[in-house]
Amino acid sequence: MAKTTAKEAEIMKLIKKINNLFSYDRYYKMSDDNLEKEATKYKIGGYFDGRIIRRGKIIEQLIAKDNASMFKRSLIISTFTLIVAAISLIISVIAIFLK
Repeated sequence: MAKTTAKEAEIMKLIKKINNLFSYDRYYKMSDDNLEKEATKYKIGGYFDGRIIRRGKIIEQLIAKDNASMFKRSLIISTFTLIVAAISLIISVIAIFLK
């Protein structure tokens, strides 16, 4: 088995971080304390019923937040792509008429 270089290990670490950004498993693996911190950070209320932390409620809200952020990013990327495509089309049409 080949040894991994420091550069390869760094790349693998980065890939793992990126994967965690798009994975909901991280919420299920968090401790109650970390989930409570996330809930406070994003102002998620109604997760404590007086005795226990309602993990399901926090995780559900965090996943909804992530989905909303991904939708927003996707919308921005799609809009940018559409603008670039339109500009390319205009340039191509102008080039055809200038020949």
